[in-house]
Amino acid sequence: MPVDASELRRAAADLMGAPVRVRGEARKVTQKSAKAVQQRAREIVRGSLRGGRSHLKNYPQAITFEMLGDLEAEIGPESGIGQGGRGRGVEFGSSNAAPIPHNFPALDAEEPKYAKGIADVAARRIWS
Repeated sequence: MPVDASELRRAAADLMGAPVRVRGEARKVTQKSAKAVQQRAREIVRGSLRGGRSHLKNYPQAITFEMLGDLEAEIGPESGIGQGGRGRGVEFGSSNAAPIPHNFPALDAEEPKYAKGIADVAARRIWS
C-alpha cells in the first residue's frame, strides 16, 4: 500500500527551518526588551536624583545596552562613559552611600513581557 508522506516531509522541513525564521523576530523582541530595561533603570536613577543625589547626574546616560546575540543583551552602566564606573556602588551601595537598586528591578519588571514576546514569536513562527 503506497503512503503519501509529502505533508509529513513539509512539516519536518518547516520545523527544521523554524530557528532561521524565528531568529529575526526573536532579536527584535530581545532588543525591545533590552531598551525597556535600559530606560527603566535610567528612570529609577533619575528619580533618586530628585531626592538629593545630584552627584550622580551623569550616571543615567552611562546605562547602555549591547546585543550579544539574537537572544542575549548586556545591559548596565558602561565604565567608559561618565560615572559608569560607579555602577556596582550605585546598585549595591557602599559604606558611604545607600544603594539605588535600578538594574535588577528594571530587569524584573521587563521579564514577563519578554517571556510573553518570545513565546508569541515561537507560537506564531514555528507553528504557522
